[in-house]
Parts: sequence; C-alpha cells; structure tokens
Amino acid sequence: MNYSEGHLPISSEGLATAISRTDFSRHAVTVVGYGSMGRQYVAALQALGVSLIRVCSRARSQIEVFRGNSKIEEFPDGFEQLAISPKTRELGIIATPVELSIRAAERLVDLGFKRLLIEKPVALRASKIKKLAEKFHSKGIEAICAYNRVAYPSVIECAYRVDQDGGITSCTYNLTEMIKPDWLDRFAKQELKRWGIANSLHVVSMAHSLIGLPREWKGYRSGAISWHPSGSVFVGA
Repeated sequence: MNYSEGHLPISSEGLATAISRTDFSRHAVTVVGYGSMGRQYVAALQALGVSLIRVCSRARSQIEVFRGNSKIEEFPDGFEQLAISPKTRELGIIATPVELSIRAAERLVDLGFKRLLIEKPVALRASKIKKLAEKFHSKGIEAICAYNRVAYPSVIECAYRVDQDGGITSCTYNLTEMIKPDWLDRFAKQELKRWGIANSLHVVSMAHSLIGLPREWKGYRSGAISWHPSGSVFVGA
C-alpha cells in the first residue's frame, strides 16, 4: 500500500464501511506460525468471519485451543510437513520467525498457493528478497510484505486528508528504538545486528507509504552497542 503512487485514498471511515459490507464467509486462509503475530492474524480472520482458517505451527500446545472448532483446522507438525491443497484464491499468511519466512513461503507455493502475505522483513538481506520476488513473479505468485502500520486507521485518514488538501510537500520524521533486556534471549544474533530492518522499518514504512521512496539520499551513523555494532545513532536526508 503506497499512497504516493497513484492509489486512490479512502478515509478510514470509508474503509471500515467497505470492510463491514464485504462477505468473507466464502474465503479460506492458511496461517503459518502462531507466535504473537500469528495470533493477531487468526483473531482478525475470525472477526472478519472467514469460513476456513488453517493454522500451522510447531507449537502443538498453543494451537490445541482450536480443537473442536469447525472453522479452524490445526496442523501441529510445522510447515515442512504441511500437505494440503489450497482452496480457490486461498490466502497464505507467513508469520514465522524471520529465518524461516522464505522457506515457509516456498513451501506454500509448492503446495499450490498463489497469494501470500509475508510478515516483514521477509529476509535480512535485500538480495534474498529480490531473488524470491523474481522467482514468484515468474510463477505468477502474488506476494506482499506485511507492514501492518501502513494500514492503521490514522495513517489511512492522514493520506485521505492530505490528498484532499493537495498532497504532501515535505516530510520530517524521527524515531527512537526501544531496547528490552530479554532481546538477546528472544532473537537471533544476526537478526539483532540488522534490527533496523527487522523492527524499525515498521515506523519508516509509515512515512514512505505516504511520500514514496527517495530518489537520492545520504546517511550518517555513529556509536555502537554490543548487539548492534553497526551503529546506535543514524541520521539521513
């Protein structure tokens, strides 16, 4: 979703109305991964009234809560063992740890999925993302990276009001990344080293969904911390 590239803006109220008037009861969605983001996806799909939700996770104990639910199928052996045939236009959502995202996406494609929503950042290296995009494009796969903050009602409303007022002429933004004491235990070392891509892009994506990507830019960095040696302060224009 990039409001700067000619997409017709809609107000947050208009979008909410459109969603409420849409019948999702004939849709099917497979969610791979049932961590914090996977749980949010499943909750949203249930609220929308999606008729068939399949949840695939290695965390067998977590998805046992769906046992007996006629609208949710559970697959507790991980995506490597997943063996299903997608329904017509079934959406596959990848919400695994980042190191598994590409493998999970490729597994769904091998099963016949044509539409994928992959949690950001897909991979920690642009070369891997580009290679995957080229592979999927050649197969006619519709794959989108999920930056959920660009779908916030506040961002949608901002885009709508700016469009009514003639468009954006300039933009300045800044962010401070939170640091939690358990991060070294929760995340892989390589992911933490590239934390700007793995986490801070959530904030950056909001600004650039409105203004587009820069044609040219310069950046500067300084400082370092143990788990992020590339820098602790970043400035660019």
